[in-house]
Amino acid sequence: MRVVYGLLALLLAGPGFRAAPVNQPNGCSEVNWDPLSVDDKAYTDAMIFGRSLIDHGITVLCTAPSKMTGMFEGQVGAAVYRTSVGNFDVLFLAPWESFDALQVNEAWLDGRYQYTFAGRPKSSPSARLDGARPAYFVRDANRLLFILDSTLAARLRTALDQQ
Repeated sequence: MRVVYGLLALLLAGPGFRAAPVNQPNGCSEVNWDPLSVDDKAYTDAMIFGRSLIDHGITVLCTAPSKMTGMFEGQVGAAVYRTSVGNFDVLFLAPWESFDALQVNEAWLDGRYQYTFAGRPKSSPSARLDGARPAYFVRDANRLLFILDSTLAARLRTALDQQ
């Protein structure tokens, strides 16, 4: 249903649609991030998702480009959100695609968490994540959230389930 709603919103908006920015420039400058550009392929998806966060009482302080762009085949782009409840990345596929068949594999190696991916969408060969802390992945139709805080992951999962 969410995919249909997102696609319908884009179709109704028309080809010249530019989503209104939901980020506050001061929120980006405080952490020395460049705001997501209106020319970024993920801009419209990022602004629509940012609006849904606001609708769930989460203040978006900044939406910026993510380094996770290009991790999966068919990926439109990615954005990192600085919010009132924490920071996280969101990867976007086309509205008719889904992360539902993606398998996330976690391994503990040399004192670090390592993540690889299998299934659909197919990951790029460089799509390996490595960190000192565990990561949490929340699938939401054509979006994959990458979060480094379990409490934040639970809050976002609850907010997305209410849509």
